Amino acid sequence: MTDLDAVWSALESDGAGQPGLLLRRLNVPTFDVHLTQERPSRRLGFFVKVPDKPGTLWKELRPSTGLDIIVEARPGHDVTLLMTERDDRYHDIFAALVSDLIRGLHSLAAQPQGGRPLTLDFLTARITRWQACLRANDDGLDGEQAAGLFGELSTVTSLLSAGFDPMLAVDRWTGPSGAIQDFQLERLTLEIKASRQTQPTNVRISSERQLDTSTHDRLLLVHYALDERSDGSGTTLPEKVVEVRSLLAAGNAGLLFDDRLIDYGYLDFHAPRYADRSYTIRSVDHFDVRHPMPRIVESDLPVGVGRVAYDLALSACEPFRLTAAQVGAMYEEALA
Repeated sequence: MTDLDAVWSALESDGAGQPGLLLRRLNVPTFDVHLTQERPSRRLGFFVKVPDKPGTLWKELRPSTGLDIIVEARPGHDVTLLMTERDDRYHDIFAALVSDLIRGLHSLAAQPQGGRPLTLDFLTARITRWQACLRANDDGLDGEQAAGLFGELSTVTSLLSAGFDPMLAVDRWTGPSGAIQDFQLERLTLEIKASRQTQPTNVRISSERQLDTSTHDRLLLVHYALDERSDGSGTTLPEKVVEVRSLLAAGNAGLLFDDRLIDYGYLDFHAPRYADRSYTIRSVDHFDVRHPMPRIVESDLPVGVGRVAYDLALSACEPFRLTAAQVGAMYEEALA
């Protein structure tokens, strides 16, 4: 990956005293991509000349903290996107966003031309996801959220190991987008829980619909018991992200995976904040959610009662525990 700050520093010494926009082209296949510096303001930027139709999503782009965005999409003219840093206190975030967009364009260039999204639609979706993520939690994930993401990423690797198509495995990872359960396969739904306690006895069920099987063929409750460490052993969350990316490689699955991470609240920019804690999976438990497993479901509630959250004792779920062989058979059936 290009050292962006080195390119911006080189622009600083170019064209002294000349007003306007200085550009330095980057080596991104297929796309006309530049880093920029405005004169005389010295504001740093990112510029793309779009090679296809502008689409419509760009109309949703808005400036945000430390960021200005200008799209030129007039008939008969080149379609361009210019994103500039308006407050250097947010330079690290700006540089991380630009780096993410460049990585995305590299992946886009590797796809068959007929299967790509419109370039400006792709960039718009990426930028707005970043903005939404930073608005929701600009400090990154808390300890519980980070452990939860580690558990869900571990499930992605399990699905890939079981033979699921990478695009399918990531597409059906629905938890980050706000779905009730975390993975919704064609014939199998998975709800993932992760605990960092030494002796986890309860898991938190967030609603009366989370363990409701009335609309699912099969629903599994999957619990990861994690040992959280700060001594360098185990796997950090950023290392787990890198592992999954390597399994997905480039292409649509990798791009969708990055979108899911952002929706969850994970940005590569925050990776140093997770480097001091690592996880070892102590055990993984699978429970077949079915009658008479203890749970609260929507049909149990009186009229006027909803949004029920409760703690479920895993010890009460022992009769519904599945063996590794049984889980493997369920995966095979879902793949059929």
